[in-house]
Amino acid sequence: GFYDKKRKGGEVTRFRATPKLFERFDTYSLVPTMVELRERKPLIELRPSKQKRRELLKVGRPCPIRLPWPKEHRREKAGMEVKLRKINAALAQQFTAIHIDDTALADALSQQKRPVNLFQRALHRVFTTDPRKGGRFAGAWWFTVPSELRKHIRMSAPGKPPAHTVELDYEALHFRMMYAAERVPCVVDPYSI
Repeated sequence: GFYDKKRKGGEVTRFRATPKLFERFDTYSLVPTMVELRERKPLIELRPSKQKRRELLKVGRPCPIRLPWPKEHRREKAGMEVKLRKINAALAQQFTAIHIDDTALADALSQQKRPVNLFQRALHRVFTTDPRKGGRFAGAWWFTVPSELRKHIRMSAPGKPPAHTVELDYEALHFRMMYAAERVPCVVDPYSI
């Protein structure tokens, strides 16, 4: 990829397998899912808020993509990295795919603003501004596919048939967790308050 300082923007490198590469795969009885990608560095990152980035760019100052991880939180970061490696190792052993015909898949993915790499199964965590808050998971292809395709995602362990997946959606989850932390029943829709 590259970053253009004058334009204050860049592009991520994209590549696509050629028919010649697929012929090589056939020659050696390989399938693309056997190709292992290198571990993403860093597994856990701290980023400035979008508002802070906009403010810096507005006044013409460069904005860092990543912030340095605070020294006082390095032990927690190391523990999170160990857990992420275990999760990613488990995900690497699974076969995860979208179970629809190729034409429908190509049509749905062509509507995407950014490309979807169906071989990207590893996760990383992104914190914004404060390493004690948030830490959303990102990186795996199922986070980037259109929502209408998610019901077609199947996973299978080695030697097992593919199984349906379910996307759980808990209504007002964070509000309900706050009520529970205070041991107060949440009897109304928190968004109606």
